[in-house]
Amino acid sequence: MNVIKSCGAPLTGTLFFGAGGAIDSTVGIGFNLDSSDTEAEQAEGEDYTSWKPDYFARYTISLQAGQQQVFDLYASTWKHSCTFQYQMMILDGDRTVNELIGNGSTPFRVTALAGAGVTGGPMACGLWRVFAVSAVLLACGEMTGGGGSGWALAGWTHWQ
Repeated sequence: MNVIKSCGAPLTGTLFFGAGGAIDSTVGIGFNLDSSDTEAEQAEGEDYTSWKPDYFARYTISLQAGQQQVFDLYASTWKHSCTFQYQMMILDGDRTVNELIGNGSTPFRVTALAGAGVTGGPMACGLWRVFAVSAVLLACGEMTGGGGSGWALAGWTHWQ
């Protein structure tokens, strides 16, 4: 398993972020999109600094007919904006099957927070005009009519 990626500078503008939900017992596999070596790593959570390299050099996943295995796949970047698809090679008897996994027929998209390392940090108002986390919408103060320059709660109807 690997990723096919294309990366550039982090995006700015509007950021939507939704946390994951509950999951079954899984095999955690991570891909560091900032690395030139995007081989599968053993991942326990989203913190790529704790991942262990070369997952498939150390492990094999064998399934009996009708058996399923859930993979918890992580793709991480702290420096770029990337589009990517997971590339799986499956051995079925003596036949190899290649499968691309994306967002339907298009690649997934992910971005690092723009402005990391600049004055005000990555959440400085102005780098991101709108920031939506689950059901909460924040906007830069000058966009809410409040005249301020920091983050302020904004109603969804303001953006319709």
